Amino acid sequence: MDVIEKYIDELLEKSTPDRPAWNIEAILQGKKSTWNYIDGCMIKAVLEMYSITGDKKYLDFADHFIDYRVREDGTIDGYNVEELNIDNVNAGKTLFELYDLTGKEKYRKAID
Repeated sequence: MDVIEKYIDELLEKSTPDRPAWNIEAILQGKKSTWNYIDGCMIKAVLEMYSITGDKKYLDFADHFIDYRVREDGTIDGYNVEELNIDNVNAGKTLFELYDLTGKEKYRKAID
């Protein structure tokens, strides 16, 4: 196992959608984890690990992490389109790949 894979695996082992190890600062300040730019970057990296290795643990983690925030009607917990914050759109990039990989209709609805 190479160093990057080991590092990502350690981060995933320590992370949940409510407490992502890569974005722990806000949580330590008592703030709720929400839909955000940093999580979007990390989940894109996890999906890239899946693409490179074919190891389903990466797809499963990414799917669980994003699924946690996306409701069946496609609304996203913690995302308010009226904020007009382009940074929060970053995590939405994961929806395209996850929809292609899982076929979950709620991801398509969130994309729309």
